[in-house]
Amino acid sequence: MYPLYWTPSKVLFSHNYIVEKKFSTDAYRREEKIRLVLDHISNHYQEELMIEQLAELCHFSPTHFMNFFKKQLGISCMEYIIQYRLKKAAHFLQHSDLAIIDIASQSGFNNLSNFNRQFKKYYQITPSQYRKACL
Repeated sequence: MYPLYWTPSKVLFSHNYIVEKKFSTDAYRREEKIRLVLDHISNHYQEELMIEQLAELCHFSPTHFMNFFKKQLGISCMEYIIQYRLKKAAHFLQHSDLAIIDIASQSGFNNLSNFNRQFKKYYQITPSQYRKACL
């Protein structure tokens, strides 16, 4: 088993399957910073996530962090968080009998109307319609 910070290219390089690293040191650092942020979001999506807090993980200013995130993933950090939470909510809707308000809360949404609006924007149907369609 390899340490968690090893990338597939690093494993291949260590076993001489590849001769040169494909990533520069800067690219490797960017990859590590994005992975750190995505792991943090994955582990704390139910909590309030602030851009300032996520920027601190990378030792960036909030503005630099937002530009960095969008450049690396193609969407804004807040949009990524919303989409991540909505995917979790969809999973709860399919696999639990929890009330929609409880699912919204467990998915990191503090406001039911915002949850319903975001869910409909992303899935084109309401959470209750989604649940019925999955039955």
